[in-house]
Amino acid sequence: RLALLLLLSPFLLSRLFAQDDTSTVKTPEISLAGGISFPYLPGQFQDYWKKGWNVDAGYGYSFSPGTIGYSSVLATMEYARSAFDITAFKSQLNLGQKKIAVTNNPTSVLSLMLIYKGTFSPSKRMLAPYFLFGFGYFHLSEGTIGVSGDTAFTITGQSRTAFGWTAGVGVELPITESIRFFIQAKSVLGVIDPVRQYFPISGGFSYRFPER
Repeated sequence: RLALLLLLSPFLLSRLFAQDDTSTVKTPEISLAGGISFPYLPGQFQDYWKKGWNVDAGYGYSFSPGTIGYSSVLATMEYARSAFDITAFKSQLNLGQKKIAVTNNPTSVLSLMLIYKGTFSPSKRMLAPYFLFGFGYFHLSEGTIGVSGDTAFTITGQSRTAFGWTAGVGVELPITESIRFFIQAKSVLGVIDPVRQYFPISGGFSYRFPER
């Protein structure tokens, strides 16, 4: 039931944001963004990995404005990568005074999401705040950590795929009739045991093809 509700909610909300369904115009839209990401869950992800970077690309449709605002439905692909923090790792495990060597690999996340975006503006030519939420595919690639010297052990990395979801807020600023700048903050979560979560903050541009 939850999955069915998530599948239907973008289309139900688009009716609330758009005018009468018979007069709604769908406009193709593409977007590209990049920024920084903050690892959060589980605790080791937050403690041992540095803030990283992310890139995000999307394609979908923007609907014509209604009395509340307008909505968009987008398919997005996001890649986020975080480097291992050797100093924090040695400090957390009290390894600072020992003669050790640490080998490591970065952690990355690839997500493919179906996103619903609701924008609060009666026109596409005005500054507009928005919210978004979505769900889809979440793939984690976590690097192995190796410690050798006075103390020796290995924390094995992993590569796992799971269901994921995202939610966030942002604001759009029109540059031209078709091009808009936006900045947004999201939570991205993968339903892995334990759960993986990070917070990307990004900025970018969207291009809406002229309405016909």
